[in-house]
Amino acid sequence: MPPEIIFVWQYLHTNVDGLSGAASVIAVIDISAKVASLCFQYSVAVKHAKGDIERLQQKVNNINNVLEKLQQLLHKQDRSQLSTIRTLLDPLQRCSRELEELEATLKAKLELSRGRKAMQRFGIRALKWPLTSKEVEKTVRNLQEYENTFSLALQVDQTQKLDLTKLPIAAGASFNAHTEEHNARCLPNTRTALLKTVAEWATNKDSKSIFWLCGMAGTGKSTIARTAAQKFAEAGELGASFFFKRGEGERGNASRFVSTIAADLVAREPGMLPGGQQTSSAAPALVVVIDALDECESEEDIRGILQLLTRTKDMRPVSLRVLVTSRPELHIRLGFKQMPNGTYQDLVLHEHELSAIRQARMLSPDWPTADQIQALVDLAVPLFIFAATVCRYISTKGGHPEGCLNKVLQYQKSTFSQLDRTYLPILEQLLTEQEEDEKEARLQAFRKVKEVACRLDALHSVLSVPDSEHVPVRLLHLSFRDFLVGRQRQGKSPFWVDEKDTHKQLASYCLELMSNQSGLRKNICSLSGPGVLRSEVDKGVITSNLSPELQYACRYWVSHLKQAMSLVGEISRCIHLLDNLQTLIAPSAGTVLSFLLDAKRFVLRFQSVVADAPLQLLYACVRARDEFSTAKF
Repeated sequence: MPPEIIFVWQYLHTNVDGLSGAASVIAVIDISAKVASLCFQYSVAVKHAKGDIERLQQKVNNINNVLEKLQQLLHKQDRSQLSTIRTLLDPLQRCSRELEELEATLKAKLELSRGRKAMQRFGIRALKWPLTSKEVEKTVRNLQEYENTFSLALQVDQTQKLDLTKLPIAAGASFNAHTEEHNARCLPNTRTALLKTVAEWATNKDSKSIFWLCGMAGTGKSTIARTAAQKFAEAGELGASFFFKRGEGERGNASRFVSTIAADLVAREPGMLPGGQQTSSAAPALVVVIDALDECESEEDIRGILQLLTRTKDMRPVSLRVLVTSRPELHIRLGFKQMPNGTYQDLVLHEHELSAIRQARMLSPDWPTADQIQALVDLAVPLFIFAATVCRYISTKGGHPEGCLNKVLQYQKSTFSQLDRTYLPILEQLLTEQEEDEKEARLQAFRKVKEVACRLDALHSVLSVPDSEHVPVRLLHLSFRDFLVGRQRQGKSPFWVDEKDTHKQLASYCLELMSNQSGLRKNICSLSGPGVLRSEVDKGVITSNLSPELQYACRYWVSHLKQAMSLVGEISRCIHLLDNLQTLIAPSAGTVLSFLLDAKRFVLRFQSVVADAPLQLLYACVRARDEFSTAKF
């Protein structure tokens, strides 16, 4: 993580004694001088590794120079007025330890070589540099971070001013940013127990400062984080939020993470600024929401963020709670494990969902096993909808959760594609305990679009099936469509659907529906006369005469039945439908094309009238029959 970002956080958390910081500065100056001297001796005596030695020596000298300037500043000013010296104790101590280890390594090798009599034959040139290039690179990188941290501290104390209200922020990272406003929140009466747990954690003064909500891809972490952030904001408890998103510029890394959080916190509670005035007499408790930490592109940045978060439990004058969501990636798990005891509590979301199923279905306390959970985690990558789909499938009424889970785990990565692993276990239950001829009949029925209602019971895991028959059935995820109609799946999946043939069936069904006795007819809503405006027609009259399925047929089958289209307020759609129909007609069919052209001209000519008074369509036809010669009205 960039050291200036580390420092901003440290600037908000200044509880280190100034005298200890000053003593640490002197200690690091002393040890850095010793290491620089040893590097010089090696540079003279060693024939190879000159570049590595010079790089390391230069970096150590840089740290020495910066800290000497800081020491001079300490002598000139009152330590209590130097805000940053109190923040440097931890990096100074870590830098000192690393330099001490480096000194010990260099010194031991140097003394050992000098003590050998055999070396005298060949001279000091026989001395070897004890570090590999990789070790030097790692050390130089660490020392660079220390140097930058110390340099920034020096700059701030020299100016005695850091305006946190003008910090650079990551655009679009907030939960209520424009880029996030259309992303999902938890639906009403869903995730209630989990959201209650998070809310109680945030308001309990004895709770741990960090709540880690962990879950495999597709378990709804971001939806929960977004909902929780909104609830905290409505309650006046949200201090800041940062929603990581890989590949989205500053949202995909930590370059502006802490500055964004700091700016939000200062805007919410000016008392966090040195010398600032609190907005209330009681110390407020604010929540910081950090979503999708695993989307941060640098593992090193993630480790740095987790280290910084451990400081929140002691922050004053504002008490902070931090809600973090992420996938259970190894480096994140290790980062949390390295936190001091009592720093955080966690909830593994996919285990929480499976636990709810276990309790609801009264299964064995050891279900599912740790190996089964890990297998699900592995299978969930990279299709995020996998986890949610599997949990819905396992909890389906009528099925046995243990059997369903075992079924899912049969589809291993080495044999099946991600789409197959997600959807085959669900669809193959349609064929369970069927003879071969019965299986084929069921597959044929599955591909048909008639008698839909009786086929939906087993598909709630992949479809949103409403209670009302007047509300459309929807896909839960577009990947299910890819699974069904993808051309590359033809001949490979028994559930493959020929999209072209299905569209033909739908067109035929629409025509059949519009043509039968309960379909379209003259003056279908029994209006009293051609002067009746559409706005005067009760919606109930339209609905009772034009059923949802009949309206669907009229909307999606290109036809000249404009009267019905006008009654549902979509006469303008006819123009688009006629254009589409023209593209399907062969150029040789001149009569049909002429008819469609006349029909389009007719709609354009009279659409404003017909849109208001549908029955005027009939009279318009009579008036226009001479002008539109090919359209037989």
